[in-house]
Amino acid sequence: MGRGRSPVTAEDLRKLINANMDQLTKTQKALGAFILEHLSECAFATLEEIAQQSGVSTASIIRFARKLGFTGFPELKEKIQEEFRDSVTTATKLERRIEMFSGSAQVLRELLEMEGEQASRLITEELALNYAAAVQKLASVRELILYGEGASATLTYLLEFRFRRFGYRVTRINESGRYFFDAVLNLPRDGAAVVCGLGRPPRERQFFLRRAKKCGNTTILITDSSVSGLRAGADYVLPVAGRSVGVFQSLVMPTLIAEALALGVAVEKREEIMDSFQELDDLRREFGYPNRLSAPLNLMEK
Repeated sequence: MGRGRSPVTAEDLRKLINANMDQLTKTQKALGAFILEHLSECAFATLEEIAQQSGVSTASIIRFARKLGFTGFPELKEKIQEEFRDSVTTATKLERRIEMFSGSAQVLRELLEMEGEQASRLITEELALNYAAAVQKLASVRELILYGEGASATLTYLLEFRFRRFGYRVTRINESGRYFFDAVLNLPRDGAAVVCGLGRPPRERQFFLRRAKKCGNTTILITDSSVSGLRAGADYVLPVAGRSVGVFQSLVMPTLIAEALALGVAVEKREEIMDSFQELDDLRREFGYPNRLSAPLNLMEK
């Protein structure tokens, strides 16, 4: 901290930035607003990444840090990380999400408006190129590994449902903690791994990406983070435009990305997948589905 100044605690960081808004330059005000809105991403970003994402120079960030009483960027980043750790409890994330709405009766309308705004920012050159390459890779393999924990796990169930019907051999991993290592011990090889990486990144995510690539798998990451450090290790990154990781995450846009992956593969492998669905229909008819759905299934029946 600067000489003669009292230490700034993590819980004071937001108040400190807001309290100094009137004394900050136009550039510094924009930077302060950016940090408050993207607290989680700034906590993991380098000086250069924050400069690029916020649209200001690295020198401006250093001057901003000193204006707040810090010796420089490293000290500011340390406090941002502390604030992030203190502010991303499950309760605070839900509370922030609730505060976005004007009332319960308006949730549906306002949520649709929010998601529509996100959708308009979703298509970027990076997403288009990586999506096309990811679809081509998925269409060329038979082994598919899906990883996601917490809310992200719902996307892995959706993708598993789609790709099993396409005839893929699917391995789904949703474990965390000590059981995570049992799950990744014997990963399939020479396939593709789709990582649903939303929200605050667990250490297991980066480990999984390294492990999957070590086993010869191409890695595809669906993420809501714009910070390259959280995306390292993935061959193809499918970014989902959204709010800070510290906010209760909506799955609307990530689900759209997951569905697009499945439909893209279906278009690419149309004839083969149609044959798989025809076989599924034949199996159902063989056992009288749906007319005999309630009857006991006799696998020995001719």
